[in-house]
Amino acid sequence: MKRQSMKALLATAVIAFALVALTSVVAGASASVKQDGDNRGNSEEKQALHHDVSPPLRDLAPASPGTGTREKPEPTAPTPVPAQSRVPDPVVQSSVPSVAAPATSANFEGIGNGLSGFTVNSAPPDSNGAAGPNHFVEIVNSAFAVFNKTGGVVY
Repeated sequence: MKRQSMKALLATAVIAFALVALTSVVAGASASVKQDGDNRGNSEEKQALHHDVSPPLRDLAPASPGTGTREKPEPTAPTPVPAQSRVPDPVVQSSVPSVAAPATSANFEGIGNGLSGFTVNSAPPDSNGAAGPNHFVEIVNSAFAVFNKTGGVVY
């Protein structure tokens, strides 16, 4: 792989992780503001016990599909089915629109049951992704992959 494309790949991965981290921080901050409400002064601040630094992504060897931190995968929980109601759902679509949805220019299988070697171990899975100029980074639960724009797995 060319050095410049590796830099682009690394930049795309860093941007994806930054977006996911920023989303988590914003969601956590808004949740804590809602929870604290009028209980200001009741929170406790603690210092971090340890900070860690991982090696750059370019120096890490990709994990084999199916490997992870758990020795035994957790059983997949069935998708919950809501109880039936006597009142019709007001948002159920009852007719097909006359205008068709636009066709996508490119589709490919991501991490999960479609990509060989990966399985989803949670219901529902926690999926996140970010597109860069040359790559798409997808994170699902504890696995991630970097794809080129035609769907080939780069990392």
